[in-house]
Amino acid sequence: MMEIVISALIAGGFITLTTHLWRRSQAAQDARRPALLASAELERTLDTLEVGDILIYERRDLIVTEVWQLEAEAHSWREYRLDDEGVTRWLVADRRDGDGVRLGDPLDSALPALPSGAFDHQGEIFQLEANGQVDALLDGSPRGEVAYWDYAHLGRRLWIRRGGTLSFACVGERARRHLIDVLPGS
Repeated sequence: MMEIVISALIAGGFITLTTHLWRRSQAAQDARRPALLASAELERTLDTLEVGDILIYERRDLIVTEVWQLEAEAHSWREYRLDDEGVTRWLVADRRDGDGVRLGDPLDSALPALPSGAFDHQGEIFQLEANGQVDALLDGSPRGEVAYWDYAHLGRRLWIRRGGTLSFACVGERARRHLIDVLPGS
């Protein structure tokens, strides 16, 4: 009889200890959950960059200084003004480009009053791939309509934006998304 009582006490103690440890483990997980959610919210992709974020590409640190959202009827994409140690660069993140983005430098040459179906840049003839009008937002604030022209030549890209407060032309290359590291800003 005494053996049964001792066995029951040991089993009861074991169950109590196991329940206590399980509840403590759950409480620790619940305490970590907001931190995990916050870190997931801070995770950035090339489609969700914010001002102050840092891109690392080919051993260069590129700091996001402006975020432009360009919106057409059935399509939208983002263009980012970047600072590369005092030099302006532009990055175009468009889901239609698949696993790539466009990374370019501003053109030094004067642009024609109205771009056409072909564009000569330093002896390279770029062919028009797409053009049109889109609504532009800068850091979420509407900035009016912007006209765009996108050209290509042997894997290189040239793009022109005009309208509102956005006006520039760039020439650059396609870069693979997985080669660009993203660090959230402050």
